[in-house]
Amino acid sequence: MSTILSVRRNAAAACAVTLLTAAAPGVGQTITDLGALPGANWAQAHAVSADGSTAVGGSGLRAFCWTRATGMVELEPLPGHDRAEAYAVSADGSVVVGVSGDIQRRAVRWTASGIEAVGPAGLSYATGVSADGGIIVGTAGVGAWRWTEVGGVEYLGALPGYSTSSASAVSADGAVVAGSSGRPFRWTRAGGMEDLGATVGGGASGISADGSAVVGAVSDGEEAWPFLWREAKGMQLLSPLGAGWRAELSGDGLTIAGTRGAGAPTTYWAWLWTESLGIVSLNDYLSTLGLDLTGWGELSLATGLNYDATVIVGYQESAATSRAWLVDLNPSCYADCDASGALDFFDFLCFQNLFAAGDPQADCDGSTTLDFFDFLCFQNAFAAGCS
Repeated sequence: MSTILSVRRNAAAACAVTLLTAAAPGVGQTITDLGALPGANWAQAHAVSADGSTAVGGSGLRAFCWTRATGMVELEPLPGHDRAEAYAVSADGSVVVGVSGDIQRRAVRWTASGIEAVGPAGLSYATGVSADGGIIVGTAGVGAWRWTEVGGVEYLGALPGYSTSSASAVSADGAVVAGSSGRPFRWTRAGGMEDLGATVGGGASGISADGSAVVGAVSDGEEAWPFLWREAKGMQLLSPLGAGWRAELSGDGLTIAGTRGAGAPTTYWAWLWTESLGIVSLNDYLSTLGLDLTGWGELSLATGLNYDATVIVGYQESAATSRAWLVDLNPSCYADCDASGALDFFDFLCFQNLFAAGDPQADCDGSTTLDFFDFLCFQNAFAAGCS
């Protein structure tokens, strides 16, 4: 049984496939192709951990986790199921949640102990997890739910005038839930389900770590608007999205990333929002930072951010395939190959795996040829340490 191990050191043994980096190692910002699971020709990244270490999603109808040190590894479904998908991950990447199965879908959690069903029995899926992995939210046939190891399942109800609901995200401490019940909502145990004040239908899709800010989109049926709701300021509608709908929020509540669409057939492109920038094309923003996007075209969908928006994940959609990507705006020291924050044996193992896979990131000396001198270069970089 595949597992997600709680310490990034052990993840090297669990995850072992190629990662493809489109920029020189350790220099400036990077965009990384997360690859695909064996036998699959597509992948979609759905979320990234708050610390930026772990991306999760689906590839060829199978769930995956990805780390810099190890690449993409499959998260196996429940016994008797032939497919799964991962939708959210804990702050340090040690717990992943999602769904297992097709027609008989079941919410699941992957940990170092393996996979387990969580939430309500029957048709359900998990879409959000607390920072420590102990509280999970999701949706079942009867509506939005919140699950804890001690208390089990708690149903969140619905807004007045609506009979059902769905949960999309949860705060770091698991106390605040965001989702949709005809309109966007924010739930707390003390206040119950709170209507966020939208005048048209829509839903919430992201929440800040402290639960004080919520993002999502609303629509009148023809046009969609992303919104930012803040406890102190209420709802703020941003620029129209056209046919797009998605919005995700960084843990610090300061950056939104999402997707907008236009035309027929609809084409999508990713966007970024901050208070100072407003909504800008993600491609344009990354280009101003000097990131080389050669070979990528227009980034289609942005689906997740880490706590301070220095890591963004998403996927590139085309008629033929989906290509999962991760943008790192604050890459680590080159010698810290596994981005753990410490220099040790596992960095050598990480570099060896990159070299064996023929990854451009292993071209330490920039010669465009992978050879003995790259090992010597890495050894020198390791000896020099990280400032």
